[in-house]
Amino acid sequence: MLLRGEVSLDDPVSTFLPATVKVPARGESYEALLTERVLTPLSMQPRRPAGSPTMRIGLGWHVLQVHGQVITWHNGGTGGFRTWMGVDSATNVAAIVLTNGGNSSDEIGLRLLDAESPLRTITVRQVVTVPADVLEQYVGRYVISPAMTIEITRDGETLFATPTAQPRLRLWASRAREFYLRVAPVTMAFEPDSTGMWMRFEQGAAKTRVRRQ
Repeated sequence: MLLRGEVSLDDPVSTFLPATVKVPARGESYEALLTERVLTPLSMQPRRPAGSPTMRIGLGWHVLQVHGQVITWHNGGTGGFRTWMGVDSATNVAAIVLTNGGNSSDEIGLRLLDAESPLRTITVRQVVTVPADVLEQYVGRYVISPAMTIEITRDGETLFATPTAQPRLRLWASRAREFYLRVAPVTMAFEPDSTGMWMRFEQGAAKTRVRRQ
């Protein structure tokens, strides 16, 4: 969904919610939050460096100087969802990005406010169908770390992973032994040998190989 319009620093939070979004009643304090101002000049004032020569941080908001513009923005997310909001106060233009995926939405938001901001090329992974009898070979319990165990289960021709204290997540097969999550940058590959079934687990820069329990 793409909504276009003007934004003012005095606009309340509720201004940025589409009419189709229904906010449940959660008490007077929560309702009052919706009338608070999204940004104030004080919160937008840069106070500390934020990791690059073009980025500083105010009161909870990042202040980015790029291509002659000053963009005030912030992001957030939870499992399987990412959000981004940015404002160019010089032009009274704002952008809000809501995604149902685990990948960062920062670049999309910046591009909406800055036509020169680059976008990454994303390779769409192929999905293959793996027979149920092959998937059954991967079912079991894999201890990734002392704090996380992944339980692999099967439902028909679909494989699922349930990490410790997390919901069951569908695995998508890119090859007969290689799978990935769509909600997070995670891949799992299953490698049988004479000692048993092994899982090669990768999440970002973290990589490990563990044997089924």
